[in-house]
Amino acid sequence: MRKMIFILACTFLTVCNVTGQTLTDYKVRKSIVQTFPAEEITSISLEIEGQVDVQVWGQSSVCVQTSVIPEKASFKMIKMLADEGYYDIIAQDVENVLTVATKQPISKLMEFRGERQVTCIEYKVYVPEGVQVTDVMGRDLLVPPVAVE
Repeated sequence: MRKMIFILACTFLTVCNVTGQTLTDYKVRKSIVQTFPAEEITSISLEIEGQVDVQVWGQSSVCVQTSVIPEKASFKMIKMLADEGYYDIIAQDVENVLTVATKQPISKLMEFRGERQVTCIEYKVYVPEGVQVTDVMGRDLLVPPVAVE
């Protein structure tokens, strides 16, 4: 039995070494994927706090992938909150502008069974081609940031 565990550990470490990944690259996460129609949308306003990565794709819909990563948190707590809709995104279409927002303010710090819980929340937002995407401050999220010298 020990020989089998040793062989599996060596295989895993070899794969990590070949691919250049470390043990910290394999983070447990809870992912929630939501899609919203965007056929006649000309602009999208993102009212999402946290790390947001916007990418253009060839579909006529908006797809939001929310990843909740437990930094110092119980995965059971994250799963329970996700199942209850705590991390859900809502979308509202008004005059060809789609506003995409969190359903409620999301806290990265909270208490669960008397212990402090810390999470990291990342969003990947896939938008149709030719649509303007802005944040709450009106910044264009599809224009790469200009480097300051």
